[in-house]
Formats: sequence, structure tokens, C-alpha cells
Amino acid sequence: YNYNSNSWNQVGETLEENTNNDRFGISVCISGDSSKIAIGNDNGNGKVSVYRNNENQWNLIDSFTGISNYDKFGGSVSLSETGDILVVGSYYNDTSLSNAGSMSIYKLNEFNSQYTLLSTYYGDAPEDYFGKSVCVSNDGLTIAGGAGGNDSSGSRSGNVKIYRKQLGRINTDILSCNQSIILNNEFVATESYVTNALSSVTFDITQIEDNSINGSKIKDNSLDENKIS
Repeated sequence: YNYNSNSWNQVGETLEENTNNDRFGISVCISGDSSKIAIGNDNGNGKVSVYRNNENQWNLIDSFTGISNYDKFGGSVSLSETGDILVVGSYYNDTSLSNAGSMSIYKLNEFNSQYTLLSTYYGDAPEDYFGKSVCVSNDGLTIAGGAGGNDSSGSRSGNVKIYRKQLGRINTDILSCNQSIILNNEFVATESYVTNALSSVTFDITQIEDNSINGSKIKDNSLDENKIS
């Protein structure tokens, strides 16, 4: 939908799958420039489809499936500003350990016709469910993945791993506690406490300085749009 003249208007046709239990749309993300949309389907092996907006028509760029059945590939997706970088979560992935989860990073080729796998990262322990939530910054250089089942700081206390590309290498930082992630080029916000009242959700907002995560956190019950976009 596009917001225009005080109302939301649908852009293009409704996208859908025609197979029972496909769960198409279990996760969605639109690029910052509104040119591309990624849609997850975590049934079976799971699948992610990426479409490009061409004069209000959504044309399929690429689609690909997960490696194994019930890995929940496509359970979370995130696109960079232009949609050139795509991150996909597969939080039941068993490649490293049972249900440790994984997060895969893809890059759109120069012909804008296919996404190529760059890297895959895995959870640290069984039932970490790493990749349950994922997010990539606008510039595509910083990526975060949540592991809500991680026990490092307490039973299912969870954590978030932040990966930042710098001079050909990947730097990694870990923040404790997570249910969801919001990320831009400068800040990462992780949901750390939830009660039945939505207004009681608390976020840790942490600034990225000198390509590493600043140890200080800003406690806030609402997100400052000047900090997080």
C-alpha cells in the first residue's frame, strides 16, 4: 500500500500462492525505496520470493527454497534500502545443531535477475532458534539475527548477533535478550521485555560506534523516529 492524500492505496495486484498450507506471507519486507518486496513461506522446506515494482506491477525477480524440510526457511526476511541485500532466517535449521537455526545473506546480481548466497551463520546451541528475527541496515553493511531460545544469560533469555562488514571482514557483537529487531546504519533496537500490555514493551537502543557496538544502552518505552527508521 502507498500512502497518498490521507489514505492507503493498494499498489499493484494481490500476491498469493495457490497451494494448501503454503503459509505464503508468513514474513514480508519491502525495501526502503519501495522498489522490491520479499515474501516468505515457511511451509515444508520453505521458500522466499522477491518481486520488483514495475509501473505498479509486481514482477518476480527470484525465488528459492530452503535445504531441509521443517527448517522454517523464510520465517523471517529483511531487505536493504535498494533491495540488493536480502537476509533470510531459518530458525529450525539443524545444519550445525538441532533447531540451532540459521541466517543467510544474499546479494542481487548486476543484472538484477538473481540473488546469490554470500554467507550463512548458525546458532550456537540446540534450540537457539537463531534467525527467528532478522534485519539488515539500509546500506546492507550491518545485519542482525535474533536467537530467542539462547540460554547464555539464563534459560531462553535470548540474544542478538550483529554482523558488520568492514574492510573485507565481518565483525560480530552480541546483545542479550531479544524477541524482535529494528536496525538502521547507526542504531540497533532489541525488544527485551514483553507483558500482556503492548505499551509495556521495552527496548534497548544501542548505538553502533566505530564499527562496533557501544556498551551503553538507552532504555526507552517508545522508539524515537530520529534514532530508528
